[in-house]
Amino acid sequence: MRNEERLRAAYEKEIRLNKLKSAFLANMSHEIRTPLNAIIGYSELLEDDVLMKEYDSISENTFFLKDGVKRLLKLVENIIEASIIESGELELELERTDINLIAKEIFENQKAKYENKKITFDSDFINNDLYCKIDKDKLEKILLMIIENAVKYNRENGIVLVETCSKDKGAFIKISDTGIGIEQDKLSAILEPFTQDEDEGYKRRYEGAGLGLTIAYKLTLAMNGKFNITSQPNEGTAIILEFPLS
Repeated sequence: MRNEERLRAAYEKEIRLNKLKSAFLANMSHEIRTPLNAIIGYSELLEDDVLMKEYDSISENTFFLKDGVKRLLKLVENIIEASIIESGELELELERTDINLIAKEIFENQKAKYENKKITFDSDFINNDLYCKIDKDKLEKILLMIIENAVKYNRENGIVLVETCSKDKGAFIKISDTGIGIEQDKLSAILEPFTQDEDEGYKRRYEGAGLGLTIAYKLTLAMNGKFNITSQPNEGTAIILEFPLS
């Protein structure tokens, strides 16, 4: 009986993985085509600008061309990062680092980056240092991905709140938003590689390969951290990172 149950579980897992792979491939097709079409389109506009001597338009079209290239590069980098993590070949440079300071720096950087968006950035940082043994670059990447997600899935005039604290032997960074939220039964799925939260089938709601939170989650665990996500539809999402104090 146990063998039958194991076989059934393995079969169901295989079906789920195949669905994820199919969804990923369909998603990648769109994600790659979108910036590529933009690059091609603005390249043609630039060519016309030069031929017609429309020099005022060159700067604007160059900006959009570069934006398309950056989006494509970011997508490829995320795919490579996710693949390295999944293969078990991730290399970390763990050093005793003040994660409170890193959180403050990332907060100020992202607050300035999104100052033109109708999003309010708020913070509540502990006054003490929070030294943990982590990879500084990887933690910065984690925080950037989570905040980017919090902005992308937020509402107009929404809030992104970054907090730090310590309890017992742990240091905590919490990033919460007032966005669209996620249903409880879909929380674990968004940490799977190459998935997005969706209401109907694999209908697209936002751009993105669905890799950001997956990478953030995997990197946190790789640094002996804990990654806790809670969410309520139409209320928002909160992600708490916990690392051992050192």
